[in-house]
Amino acid sequence: MSSYTQRTLWLSVLALCALFASRLIALESLPLHNDEGLHLTRAVQVWRSYPFWEISDGKIVNHWLIALFYPQHQPVFSGRIATVLVALIGLAGGIAIGKLLGGLPSIAAISLLWIGTPFLFFYERTALSDSQAAAWAVLAVWLALRLARKPSLRVSALCGAALALAALFKLSAAPFAFSVALIVLASGTGDLRQRLRSLVAVAATALACFSPVLAYLALRGRDFGVAFSWLTGGARHAEPIENLRRLSDSLLGYGDALGAALWLGAVLIGAAAGLVLLRRAVLIVAISAPLVAMILIGVTPMPRHFLTNLPLWLVASGLGLGALWQRAPRVRPAWLLLSGALALNGAAFALTAYRTPEALALPALDREQFITGHSSGFALREAMQRLPELLPLDVPIIGSMFPDSCRRANFYAVGRQLLCADGGGRELLSAYLQARVSVCLLAEPPPIGIGIDAYAERAHLRARFERPQNGAPIHLWCVAAPSRLSSR
Repeated sequence: MSSYTQRTLWLSVLALCALFASRLIALESLPLHNDEGLHLTRAVQVWRSYPFWEISDGKIVNHWLIALFYPQHQPVFSGRIATVLVALIGLAGGIAIGKLLGGLPSIAAISLLWIGTPFLFFYERTALSDSQAAAWAVLAVWLALRLARKPSLRVSALCGAALALAALFKLSAAPFAFSVALIVLASGTGDLRQRLRSLVAVAATALACFSPVLAYLALRGRDFGVAFSWLTGGARHAEPIENLRRLSDSLLGYGDALGAALWLGAVLIGAAAGLVLLRRAVLIVAISAPLVAMILIGVTPMPRHFLTNLPLWLVASGLGLGALWQRAPRVRPAWLLLSGALALNGAAFALTAYRTPEALALPALDREQFITGHSSGFALREAMQRLPELLPLDVPIIGSMFPDSCRRANFYAVGRQLLCADGGGRELLSAYLQARVSVCLLAEPPPIGIGIDAYAERAHLRARFERPQNGAPIHLWCVAAPSRLSSR
């Protein structure tokens, strides 16, 4: 083994260990987001022989990986460690691209950007599928670059499988099929017919991976309508200018403004350097296509929708920054200074996430989703942990919230499970009161939860749980049955 290969190997191992450690520390500090609870619920259903329990939203197999960790035990950790492991695969693919097209400086820059970028750090510590799909897309692009250099049936099959996995983890990654095709066709050096045959093999493998899912949907009379709702939007229409504003908020909204501008500047400088020094116009166009499509036809995309494109941009930027180190020795002091600043900024964001995640600086949409709104797990987690000391064991407790939120709350249950039902539990509450049984409600504010005004004479507030930043509180109400009320 040559000294260069040894250095590459050790740098790669160090980067992967650093990524794993940075994501693993205090992995459960942020309470479960609503969609994380949904993925955990689906993973539990896998153990009940329902692998495709609900896939119309385009998240098809991400919960299978969670299921491997037996989410009935330690559900929060089980859901999130699955994402961490897929992130390792993604970074390994990024490092492989750095080795293929650059060298040690490129590998170092790719690793630094991947590990330290707050946007990616935040989502790789959640049980959400966006960063998972992005990781598989990086692997697919690496294999496409290899395929462009030397057509091979084996590499074609692997590329098709990686591309299929990206879309199976989240269907919004499907546009990366165009990226793969463009790389193979426009940057390949072999015979055109060989490249076309390679693409046919890629497509055939991807279709084979999807065929069980398509057959299931056909047999069940279902489709991916929910998955494409952020594209079609029903009566809504795409607003590219608004989508650009959302993209800007996403890129600049994680961490302090100076740090966010610093890492975004590094990404843009690296991409420009790669375009000029390495002549990687095809790669830049290929990874830009899915993002451009999202901006042009997306209907109110969330920050995590943009995340699917971010890792490949970090890889392309790392390639350019590595080229600057090798071809412009005068910029090396600035390169090192920038690297140190990026590392310190990433470490500061990480420390806040470990200790006080409610204090994280996030874009407005994510702050509402993860910190203050009903999708947030704050207050819900604390309420579930305190229920045993607040109520006797024989008192039924209705989760007066969305059913998904109720099921998510039960992942934090300490011996007391919420009763989950549609409509905020209104019919369930009426049934208990008609049976002259007193009942308690763990309720989100109306209109999500039941308004307590109709039961004011017999309702008693047992506890109130606050969300950070004056977010929507959760109330624990107990409603006495009519017979018990009349006997006082």
